[in-house]
Amino acid sequence: MEFYKFHFLRLHNRVTNKAPAAPRSQENCRTVRRHKRAPITASSTFAIRTGAAKSKEQQAIPVLHRKRQRRVNFRTAQINGLRGLLTEYGEVMPRS
Repeated sequence: MEFYKFHFLRLHNRVTNKAPAAPRSQENCRTVRRHKRAPITASSTFAIRTGAAKSKEQQAIPVLHRKRQRRVNFRTAQINGLRGLLTEYGEVMPRS
């Protein structure tokens, strides 16, 4: 038992007696260089593009498409649920 205790202490001393690591230079760090460049690249590459404003009718068209798609999905779910229920009782409906 004593051997293991001294063995642990020897390993512990070997680890703690290391010379401290030299501090890294923050100027050469890749992320620091990238952050210093960021305001320049952001202002030069991401320009806000303006376009003509859409009319009320143009804005309403995607709304109607989404509403129709929701109704189609709901109807399909209802039909599939009914087909599954009927299949449990032995009535098989073909998919249309």
